[in-house]
Amino acid sequence: MTGAVKVWRWLDSRVATRLIQGVAIASLMLALVVGLRQFQLADCLSRNVSDSSNASAERLKAAEQDRKALDDMIGAIAGARSASPEQAQQQVNAALDTYIAARKSSDEQRRRNPPPPPPSQACN
Repeated sequence: MTGAVKVWRWLDSRVATRLIQGVAIASLMLALVVGLRQFQLADCLSRNVSDSSNASAERLKAAEQDRKALDDMIGAIAGARSASPEQAQQQVNAALDTYIAARKSSDEQRRRNPPPPPPSQACN
């Protein structure tokens, strides 16, 4: 009997069949685990991108409010140059108060919408 025949007979044996079935079942289980983990990672990344986008949009609104408040304050100060000293002081004080209130509001909006952690930290 040649070596090839011995190998063929062994492959046709009950032990070889069970061994191949065991390897196949282990491969299927491993594929299932890897597939599930990929699904979980994709879901986490999707949520992270969505959270990041939402936080960025809210923080952008806060930055726009800051710029508008600063522009309004500078405009009020520029307009106060042609007013009497008392009126100018009142206009400047009102503009500063408005600016400070707008900054507090923007800072609160930023605080409520922090950027999410990077995916390397959020999706472990």
